[in-house]
This record gives sequence, structure tokens and C-alpha cells, in this order.
Amino acid sequence: IYTSGTTGLPKAALVKHHRLFRAGAVWAGGVMRYREGDVLYNCLPLYHSNGLVVATCSVVIGRVTLALSRKFSRTRFWDEVRVHGATAFIYIGELCRYLLNAAPSERDREHRVRVATGNGLRPDIWEKFQQRFGIPRIAELYGATEGNVITVNLGTTVGSVGRMLPGMALAAWDETRQEPVRDARG
Repeated sequence: IYTSGTTGLPKAALVKHHRLFRAGAVWAGGVMRYREGDVLYNCLPLYHSNGLVVATCSVVIGRVTLALSRKFSRTRFWDEVRVHGATAFIYIGELCRYLLNAAPSERDREHRVRVATGNGLRPDIWEKFQQRFGIPRIAELYGATEGNVITVNLGTTVGSVGRMLPGMALAAWDETRQEPVRDARG
């Protein structure tokens, strides 16, 4: 998978199958809370973690439909969401800003979307975006493709990337020794 460069320059990152399935399971059940008949709209590239891991793996594990667009288009986004009957979509933060900056339309709330997930949704547009388009829940995440910890905002705290998922922990890193900092107990 090619990273977007959040933690440095864009680069290829090795992602093993078990991580794909684990991520898909977390998103399908815990984050997106898929229901029978759900459709996830994805206009992100499949070489990026959000497009492949979060979107594609979650629909496979969740046994729901993926509506895959060729590419993001501000002018076609909501029409494609409507045509496919999408109940969810995945974003990268600036995508939401582009949609919000479009001229308001009487059709802004004419869709079935009940949840959107992604990362980078700026706090200053979060509520405006959610209110204008009538999206009940936004599940913001933060993670690095090559990392081992992600955080997810499952609540309603605007601007927060949330908390670590169960079983994950952060540790201080000793740059000189190239290992985690340990206390007397290891």
C-alpha cells in the first residue's frame, strides 16, 4: 500500500493479510456498524489505506455492498451517493471541505447516509458539514499504514481523533537505543 506521507514522504508499506482482515472487522462491526442492506460509497484510490483497508476490507467482512467510484468529483459526489443508495461513505478530510465549499443545493440532504468515516476532517468545518448534509454520525480516525496503533472517534466529540482501540497501547521510544523505554519491571 502507498501511504499518503502523514509520517513523512509517501512510501510503500507492507501490510499483511491478517492486518487487512482485522482492520476490516473493526470497521465493519465497531466503527461503521453495518446493517443488512448497507452500501459504502468509496471514491478514494485503492492503493491508499483508506480506500483499500478501511473501505474494501470492511465491506467484505461486513457482507455489505461497495459502490466504487472512478475518482472523487465534487460535482458528482452526492449524485453518485444517491444513485447507489449509499448509507455510508469514506473520506479524506479535504474531500469534505470541497463538498462544503460547493454552492448549497435543495438536494443536500437527499440521501440515505447515516455514517461517514475517514481522517483529516478539520474541526472548523466538521459541524457545518454534518449539519448541512444531515449526516448523523462521523467516525474520525487516525492511524499510519506502517504503524501499529490507530485511534477512532466513536463518539460525537468534534475535532477529536478519538481513543485507541482495546488492546492497543502507546509507548515512549528511545531513539538512541531504538527500542521502547522500559521501567524497572521491563
